Amino acid sequence: MLLSRFWYIALSLVLGASVFMLYIAHGVASRTATRTMGELLTAATNSVEWYLRDHAHQRAAELTDLTFHPDVQAALAAAADADSLAAVKERDKVKSALRAFAEKKGFAIVWAIDVNGRVVGTACTLQVCASYEQAAAQPDFEMGGYALVVDALHGWVRDDTWVFDDQMYRVVARPVEQKVNDQPIGAIVGANHVNDAYVEAIAARVGTAVAFFARGNVAKGVPPDSSAVRSDLEVTTEDLKKLVDNKDYNEKGRTAADTLRLLPKHTVGAVFSRLPGESWDSGAGYAVIYRQLRASSPLDYQGVAEEADKKSVPWLYIALIAIGASLLGLVFSLLEHTRPLARFRRAVHELGKGKSDVLKPGSFRGTYKKIASDINDALDKVAAKSGVERGPADLESVLGPLPAQPQMSAFAVPKGDELPVKERSLPKAPKPVPTPAPAEPGTLPSAGLSPEERDAVARAMAEPAAPPPDAATPTPPPAGAAEGGAKRPLPAPPKRRDSGASAPASTTVGEGPAPAALEAGAEFDEEADWRRVFDEFVALKQKLGEPAEKLTYEKFRGTLQRNKDALIERHAGCKRVEFRVYEKQGKAALKASPVK
Repeated sequence: MLLSRFWYIALSLVLGASVFMLYIAHGVASRTATRTMGELLTAATNSVEWYLRDHAHQRAAELTDLTFHPDVQAALAAAADADSLAAVKERDKVKSALRAFAEKKGFAIVWAIDVNGRVVGTACTLQVCASYEQAAAQPDFEMGGYALVVDALHGWVRDDTWVFDDQMYRVVARPVEQKVNDQPIGAIVGANHVNDAYVEAIAARVGTAVAFFARGNVAKGVPPDSSAVRSDLEVTTEDLKKLVDNKDYNEKGRTAADTLRLLPKHTVGAVFSRLPGESWDSGAGYAVIYRQLRASSPLDYQGVAEEADKKSVPWLYIALIAIGASLLGLVFSLLEHTRPLARFRRAVHELGKGKSDVLKPGSFRGTYKKIASDINDALDKVAAKSGVERGPADLESVLGPLPAQPQMSAFAVPKGDELPVKERSLPKAPKPVPTPAPAEPGTLPSAGLSPEERDAVARAMAEPAAPPPDAATPTPPPAGAAEGGAKRPLPAPPKRRDSGASAPASTTVGEGPAPAALEAGAEFDEEADWRRVFDEFVALKQKLGEPAEKLTYEKFRGTLQRNKDALIERHAGCKRVEFRVYEKQGKAALKASPVK
């Protein structure tokens, strides 16, 4: 599962890197949006200031028509010489001229003021300023205390912001001269009411929402193409209360760009500026308000994105990357999971059908190799507890080809005369089965033997014992033999196999006891016998075309010794173990038999 694990790690790293980059992009975008909003608000605030100045210049230029009006000049000249305005007969004509001009040019209020600051005539076009027209009709009503009027009477063109009855007005003044470079004989003052219509015109020019405020009254306007809700861009009373303690607003006349309020998907920022002049002490000012898209987390980008943003995404490339990554992961899973599992399933199926005796761990990899070994261990333990003898196994059919430096270990023999499939801990030996009492010499033991086994024992008794090839003297008869003829002891009856267990089809090499074991009374040379077994095993492997170059006698002998110790421990009365070489399913195999 190496490739699959690396693939999972790679996908996890890519996912983690993507999330990391997404959060980095979100932080960069949020910081950039905040800085951009601040720059835009600063620029918009400057634009409002420039608009106010430019608009004032335009309105002051429009007052030129009144300064050259003959009725206005005559009335102002007469008022300059009269002690009281009541003596000025042209006041009604001045009022008519001012009204006609105000209605034509869109001024809220227009005043004609003599050189002494007294109001000669007034025209008002709005209901909110009707009281000013009535007050100006009084003979002693004068406006010489305003700085704007004083500058105009001295020949200057000025603009300012006035607050009357909590209403804000943008005011311009222009001197009236009878001759060029003469002293002014009076001044014309025109005022525009700062209402919603006035602020809407400013917002349309600037491109952001604008609000003018004075003494709790607010006039507001938004751009005509704005999709924002007007209530989101309004300046509230709570916002104005915060300006009282704002150091920048009180000292510098302008606040820094700051967040006004947070909406679900937007951030509303604003810059507050204080209006200079007569309205400074009244706290009059204006605010520029802008609404910026806001994503509180990377997941919010889906909600704030527009259709144009979604259409610009390269969906084809994203789909190809996703499909390619999925297919590559499936290939890795097929190679490292599905195919090994299918191979292991087939091997277990063949084992269950009896087509094989054991699983071959060498043919599996990874976890399946350990599972196959554990299954073989479990089968041996179950067979040992139930008394069923499993068929013999050769070295390489289970362990696979021997390595360059094989580390052969003892065969764990579960029961009987078979070699185990691999090295493992030996199960607890069952209690020894008592052997039947030996029969009388010359008689055929029949208890517990089948007819075929009794015939085999009878034939063995009838055949004379063959003397060893190198024996110089005849072998003395065994003790207990009759004088009339030497009879050899009956051989041990062959073991019976459990019912239902079939012997594997095989060809045994060297069937029968080793030559050293045929000599009656001769000492058994185990080392020579094991070398003979080794030579026969190697010869049979070479005959069958199996590799045998890496198999050494020292490793082979250690394996035989461990299996001998295991059989002697399991079988009571066992003195030695006889090993035989045979062919099983086209491979060389060993068979171990305890000898009592």
